[in-house]
Amino acid sequence: MAKDTAKKSKSELADDEYKRLVDLYTDAGADATRLQVNDALIRKVAELWADLEMIKTLPLLIYDRRNPTVQKETAAGKARTRYMAQYASCMQKLNKEMLGALNNDDDDGLSEYDDE
Repeated sequence: MAKDTAKKSKSELADDEYKRLVDLYTDAGADATRLQVNDALIRKVAELWADLEMIKTLPLLIYDRRNPTVQKETAAGKARTRYMAQYASCMQKLNKEMLGALNNDDDDGLSEYDDE
């Protein structure tokens, strides 16, 4: 797959990831209405993934030749950090919306302990 992504443009990578995510959510049982409502977020996640794929081969750190313990983060390294944070946040929200994941509402099991 790494060789396939190296030859593709950013928009092709985003389109492929978008299709992959839609297929996965459809297979997981997400209905068409949820897919339509979250279409823009799915597209954003796919674009973030494509950005991460495009910069993954770039150097993230530059080392000082005279003192290898001194290092400086490159622009690609800074961008990767920002994109990863956005990607993780978007995926968490998308999974919650599409699959009901991360639902912390577990009060249903507490009704038997209520004092009447």
